[in-house]
Parts: sequence; structure tokens; C-alpha cells
Amino acid sequence: MNKRIKVLVSAVLATVMLVLCIPFTAAAAEGATATKITSASELVTGQYVIVANGTLALTTYNGGSVYTADVVDSNGTISNVTTDIVWTITVSEGKATLTDSQSNTIAVPEQGNKLETNAAFKWDIVFDDATDTFAFASQEGEGDGTRYLSYNKSSKYFRQYKDKTSDGGYYVYVAIYKISGTAEAPKIEFPFEDGDEVVAYNPGSETVIGSTASGSKLVSVAATLADNKVTLADGMAVFTVDFVDETTFYLIANGKYLTSGATGNGVSLEDEASDLAKWTLEEADGGFKVKNVTAKYNNNAQYIEMYQGNYTTFGYNGTYAKDYVINFYPVATSSQGGTGSEGGSGSEGGSGSEGGSGSQGGTTGGNNPDTGDSVVAHIAVAIVALFGIAYVSKKH
Repeated sequence: MNKRIKVLVSAVLATVMLVLCIPFTAAAAEGATATKITSASELVTGQYVIVANGTLALTTYNGGSVYTADVVDSNGTISNVTTDIVWTITVSEGKATLTDSQSNTIAVPEQGNKLETNAAFKWDIVFDDATDTFAFASQEGEGDGTRYLSYNKSSKYFRQYKDKTSDGGYYVYVAIYKISGTAEAPKIEFPFEDGDEVVAYNPGSETVIGSTASGSKLVSVAATLADNKVTLADGMAVFTVDFVDETTFYLIANGKYLTSGATGNGVSLEDEASDLAKWTLEEADGGFKVKNVTAKYNNNAQYIEMYQGNYTTFGYNGTYAKDYVINFYPVATSSQGGTGSEGGSGSEGGSGSEGGSGSQGGTTGGNNPDTGDSVVAHIAVAIVALFGIAYVSKKH
């Protein structure tokens, strides 16, 4: 081969090797965004995010209430909108129907302050020019006067109340953001991996789910948490995690499946797997909420709850939020102890570098192309490439 061609080929190969050793990070896919509307005329039939006090986005209807998720408004825009905060607002002749992502259309019942579902119900639209915000009002319901969809600051949920526009304990007016793009389901970083053995721990009561039935419920067992592990004690249900898909899993203790009652109000260990034994997680302050994939009562999802000394499933009630918080930890015998670096789900139920997602430690590192052994490999390739260039230069 011609010397010049050899030199050229060697140089090209060396350049390719250098390029290959440079780590690349793929650009994150841009999710749906929502832009604030600032006039009544902009509110037309479509999909929106509804936000109180600048940060509290309405999620989905549950048991007469609508709870919220935190969002960030950056110059009138909310980025990476997830499906749980998407509302379809249907506008006609100055009135609106409000439908969440689970097809629940919220309405004012004949009595009380709770919400109900009614596909035909329409709210009056009220717009405040001074703040570019909206209120949803109705003359329906108990007693005289106007009732408003309002956020109760003490209870931390939306219901409907008789004229609270001047009451400092409520948010009545909301900002509305028009969605563009396709919203994605919220992503959960699971605190365990397939095959991990864990206990389900409620930090408020300092107990875990037990393996003994108490009627339609499972007893609680007092637990000692240290170094991100729970000390094994008699009666604890130690679950093996068995993922069904990316977001759904079984919890299996001694060959039996943790299973909800069809309409909630009970949880048991059953010999056979069923749809009622499928669970998923939602984020909560201090850990997770464990939701049954199938069980519903009045179309409300059912969650594991610590209730009066036993574990059961029930519709979520934010007033008792601490009773629904579950963290997952591996167990240690009293002689073993345990350290956070060797497992655990983190002191807050997470899976970061100080906890770990199971018996193999944390979820940082692993197959990350920019860390660990891959960095050594990149350096080695770069050195070889540089020696190649030096050799070519010397010979020619």
C-alpha cells in the first residue's frame, strides 16, 4: 500500500478511536408543555393544567376530593407535563365541564362539601382580569348562594365550598395552562429490583406489614430500622418482588401473594396470583403510596393504609397522608445489622447513592456509560490511539 495511504488510513483510524472514546449523552425527549392563558377568550375546549397558588396542580378525583401535585411555572410555562395533571375542559356558552385523566367529570352534589362525578354537570366560568385567573362556580348544591371549586389549605385538597373567595383558608381562583404536545405517565424510580426481598414499612407507626390475618386485614409488626435495614422479627411478612411489567409488581411472602379486596377495605395473602395482587407505586412525602392496580370503590383507587393497628386498603385521604406512606427495606438479623451501602431503599424510600434499590446496592453507576469500568475503557482506547498517531509520525 502506498505510504501516504497508510499514513492517511492510520490517521483516520486513530481519529475514529478518539471520537469513540468521547462519552455522549442523548438529548432528553421533550415532553408536553403547558402555557398560561391570560384571557377568558383563550379558554376553549381542550386539555389544560389547572393550578392554585402558582404551584398546586389538580390531579385526579378520589373519594370526593381532588388532590394536587407540585409544579413549577417558569415564565408562564410548565414543562414535562405528566398525565396525572391533565384536565379536559369542555367549554360551551360560558360554562365548562371539568374531566380528569381518569374520565371523572367533577360536580357539585346535593349535600355536603365533597365533589361527586356527573358527566353532564357544568360549572359557570368566572374570570378575574386583575390576576388573569379563573374560578369555577355553581348555584347547585346545599343551601343558597354560590359554591366554588376551592382548595382547602388545612385539608390540602380541592372540594366545593359556599363562597370562600374572601376566606384566607382557601384558594378559589386558579391559573389555567393550555397543553401542547403529548403528556407522559409520571415516572417512578422504584426502591427495589426484581427478586429483591423487602419488608413494607410505615414510618408513622414504625411498623411493617405482618403475615398474620386479622379479619380481612393483616396485622402490623413493630419494627426497628437502623442503617437502612429492618431487623427481622417474628410475624413480619418478607416479600419477594416480582415485576409483571415496568411499573406493576407482585409482593410474595412465603409463596403467597399480597392481595387487595376487590373494593378495598382489606388485604390478605393468597395462594394464587390475580389482578388484585398487582401493585404499583406513587410518590408521597417521605416515601411511596402503594396502589392496587385493579381494586376500586366508587371508581376510586385503593391504597395500602395503616389503620388502627392493621394494614388494609382504602381510598386515599390526604388528611391521614402519613398512614399511606410506605418505604421498602431489606431485613437484617439482629446479629447482622446492616449498612446503607449494602442495600436498603434509603431513609426516605428513595434509591439514590445513600440507600440502594435492593440487595445489590444503589442505582447510581451500573450501566452508565460515563462511569466505572467504561471510563477506564475510554482512557485505554485513547492511549492506544495516541500511540498510533505517534508511531505513524515517527515512521513518516
